Amino acid sequence: MKKTIDLILISLIFGLIVSSSGSWCIAQVTDENSYSGIIIADSVNLRSGPGVNFEILRKINKGNSVLVLGTVNNEWVKLSLPRNSNAFIHKDFVQVENNIFGVITAKRVNVRAGEGTNFNVIGQLNPENRVEIILKGKDWLQVYPYTNCFAWVHKDFIKKSGPAKSYIDSEAKKREGLKLLIEAETFEKQSKAAEINSKDLSPIIQKYKVIIRDYAQSPANEIARRHINRLTKSIMPIKKPAIQTKVNLEKPINKKEILVQPNTKPDAQGKITEAGKFFNRPGTHRLVKHGRTHYFLKSDKVDINAFTYHQVQVWGKIKSSKKSKIPIIEVDFIKKLN
Repeated sequence: MKKTIDLILISLIFGLIVSSSGSWCIAQVTDENSYSGIIIADSVNLRSGPGVNFEILRKINKGNSVLVLGTVNNEWVKLSLPRNSNAFIHKDFVQVENNIFGVITAKRVNVRAGEGTNFNVIGQLNPENRVEIILKGKDWLQVYPYTNCFAWVHKDFIKKSGPAKSYIDSEAKKREGLKLLIEAETFEKQSKAAEINSKDLSPIIQKYKVIIRDYAQSPANEIARRHINRLTKSIMPIKKPAIQTKVNLEKPINKKEILVQPNTKPDAQGKITEAGKFFNRPGTHRLVKHGRTHYFLKSDKVDINAFTYHQVQVWGKIKSSKKSKIPIIEVDFIKKLN
């Protein structure tokens, strides 16, 4: 009975707040309330509204920078939603241009904290707004948050670090780096389609080097480094294997040691992301589908880094993990889908 009364009270309070301000996600904040902030603790929850009853959009660690837009009741701080946070749009309101971008096709389209209308609204978009698509679900698209999507954090976990402009300029630089990365990857694909000789890879490598030189703080920097390592290895002279004079016919051939696509159906499918740098992690990467981590990945046969941020199919041994409820795949083969 007490639980029911508490739920009714929460609903009434939330209804009063929304009716008075319109929506948490579209409240106007004046420029003088904005500033660059820094998180001062680890595993801090960013929520879809100013209270512990709202969904967790992501966790953020000590030292991360955020853009503060204002406060609510001197307790909760309103933020511009960081890039790697949960944000979903129904597919009926997005015209997908390719595997990366989409355009909003209606007015006041809600961006929600999860895949469903039961999740809180964290932002609204209008026609001609473009979004970057992370994953495509059955009815919902997970996207990178747009500029007018918001989150809340308790004031005890944040402090002011400078003017708003310093954060805005830094984020603009990161986005510019990611844009150049997409252009460089597209140029590489077009070059391979034109069957450019491996000796002519220097123009491709140069495009990735520009990102490393000019965009040290962008997520694109590390990806560009991996691309350069991959391309450099591809043009290195290949040593001819020693001729085997004897063949042991009694030893069975392990087919999984031969890196060709198996004839069986894949064991899993999704998007590969980095596992993050945390203690005692069960795998080096994650396999994400519909915004959730389905498997940790590790391998001593496949360079998983080469497939990071791509949609893939995975073959390997699925094992349970003592370190996590999420199972692990010891990867034997990966096929890129995009």
